[in-house]
Amino acid sequence: MPDCSIAYHINAIRRIDENSELKNLFYNFDYRNNDIEFNYNFDNINHNLMITPILKKDISFDNKTDDINELEYKLNIEFEDKKKEEYKYIFRNTSIRKTIRRIGEKEYLNNIKELYLHNVVECIDLLDSLANIVKNKDEELLINLISFFNKNIKSIKIIKNDIYLDIEGINELVLLNLMGDGLKKYLSIIIPMVVNQYNMILVDEIENGLHHKSIKHLLRSILNLSKNNSNIQIFFTTHSYEVLKFLSEIADKEFNDMKDMINIINIVNTENKGFQSYNYDIDGVKELLENDSDIRY
Repeated sequence: MPDCSIAYHINAIRRIDENSELKNLFYNFDYRNNDIEFNYNFDNINHNLMITPILKKDISFDNKTDDINELEYKLNIEFEDKKKEEYKYIFRNTSIRKTIRRIGEKEYLNNIKELYLHNVVECIDLLDSLANIVKNKDEELLINLISFFNKNIKSIKIIKNDIYLDIEGINELVLLNLMGDGLKKYLSIIIPMVVNQYNMILVDEIENGLHHKSIKHLLRSILNLSKNNSNIQIFFTTHSYEVLKFLSEIADKEFNDMKDMINIINIVNTENKGFQSYNYDIDGVKELLENDSDIRY
């Protein structure tokens, strides 16, 4: 899958697909002469992604209006041997229908399988991954992880596109939807990690729906599951001071050998240069927090 397709799936984050206006993707709805550019390096391969709004044309006067008709995603890739490839994706308004046009001769595939998790957890989105966990006999691992929420959970089952829990002492299976948002949020992140089918998992506002103790358990679980799996990356956004504090404490005390694998990126809207990103390692975050500095602002 070309990397440019990853940007396409980001349209689904925060249920953007429920609003057909592409201008909502731009900060302050300012899309005129305002391209979005990303530069990153993956496996020593440089990527440049440029997102450009394509404005509608006024048929009467043949002038461009201020309404976005399409978005052009242009991806340039430079390999270690200096070979270059270019891809273009066109995403249309309303249905966000995808038209792909590739420039160059050699096909480029990075074989990355990514998953984007919404703030709102729908149990139906967990069914396929959960079915694979049961099929692969990894259910015991999952039950051990969710026993934090209820030590009497014996098993987890799928019945007619619903998820049920078998809880000791209760005569009937209990629908997962009745167990509270915290457990659902936890499972929405942990089930994809346990099934081990994804290379990249993006979580929007990881703290939403979770109690402080549950946040600690989630962070601990993520680090444990990542410890012996070098093929997976977890990206999550947060506005929570507690998440940063818990992460630095847990990494420092329990996962010292993984500290080099944790990176915190703070995006700040500066007065002179607009949005800027600042990178911190976990020790840097710990030092700032110990000195009562809040890197969120």
